[in-house]
Amino acid sequence: MEEKALFNKLKNKSLFEKAFVYAIYDRINNDDFCNFFEINFYRNRKSELYQEITDILDDFTCFQHSVCFAYYRPKDNLCFRRCVYIPFKELVIRYMILVIIVELTEHTLSKQCFSYRVASKKYSDKNLFEHKK
Repeated sequence: MEEKALFNKLKNKSLFEKAFVYAIYDRINNDDFCNFFEINFYRNRKSELYQEITDILDDFTCFQHSVCFAYYRPKDNLCFRRCVYIPFKELVIRYMILVIIVELTEHTLSKQCFSYRVASKKYSDKNLFEHKK
């Protein structure tokens, strides 16, 4: 896909809406640290977040990543798993990119693939991309 077309696709409002839902779902269900004040803040300012992300995509050379932090949680008795807490805006951008990659590659994968697949009906109840409201 051409670079300009990719950036135009990233600016799509419906893609942002989808990524926004995935980011909230991920934050609530998968993160060790869920800040509900952060989620409420971005829910109330969704249009401002969309505008901020499109501004970043217009001139990504000026993008400043928000402050992240690392934490360690027990993996087993011998070691810890290093994790990084991604700020919500960056998490939405990450999901926007992920959705495009899935859309571009899913149709090329083998039907005999035994790994977890986004389009697999077998896993639709666990599937993040088919989020049930």
